[in-house]
Amino acid sequence: MTVPNHNALVWVVDDDAYMLKIFGFILEKNAIPYRCFLDAESLLETTWDDSVTHILTDIHLPGKNGDELCSILRGRLADKLQIIAVTTPVQQEEEAVFLSNGFDNVFFKPFTEPGLLSLLAMEKVDLSFPYIDAMIETETERMEILQHFRLETLRDLETIAASIQEDNRDTLILLVHRLAGRLAQFSQEQLSNRFRDMEHSLLETDRIDTHHEELAALQQSLSGFLKRLEMIC
Repeated sequence: MTVPNHNALVWVVDDDAYMLKIFGFILEKNAIPYRCFLDAESLLETTWDDSVTHILTDIHLPGKNGDELCSILRGRLADKLQIIAVTTPVQQEEEAVFLSNGFDNVFFKPFTEPGLLSLLAMEKVDLSFPYIDAMIETETERMEILQHFRLETLRDLETIAASIQEDNRDTLILLVHRLAGRLAQFSQEQLSNRFRDMEHSLLETDRIDTHHEELAALQQSLSGFLKRLEMIC
């Protein structure tokens, strides 16, 4: 189960009052402080709070859209702030555009409570790999290792999806164990720990259906990391 990030302070921008209510319900239920805005202008006119850790913004907004809001905030604020695009599912090419425009992640509607909590529990993606860099001598070698990591992990993600669909617990345990170790080697400690926790949870039960939402959140987090990695290799 994903532990709520009580150190987060979340600002949410969406022109749909119903969606703001859903966000607010989940955040309040999990004791995560938040503030909601119906448009980008309202957020920009608000006195900034340095405690804000995440801004979740819909892309299609009246007035300034989510892309414009992200661009303005990136010019004003510390890089540690996570700005996340909230949208309906898009093509992989469109998702890559969001990331290249300055968003840290893309969060899709419809979403679940575990998915939102998992998103907020993620640290800002760090694309430095000290363990790997200590073993290589050239940038070419680095790119080869990163590309191999990305392709192998994409294959494992596909196999995870198939294992869930086939209710294949043994293969799933093997995969989450493998990914926990691989991610640790690539300095992704937080994501690695989440896969390790999932391995332990799966070992304690004969069923995987009770973990479907948490597994989906893990898949989304790993997929988001791979999309950021694709931008450099």
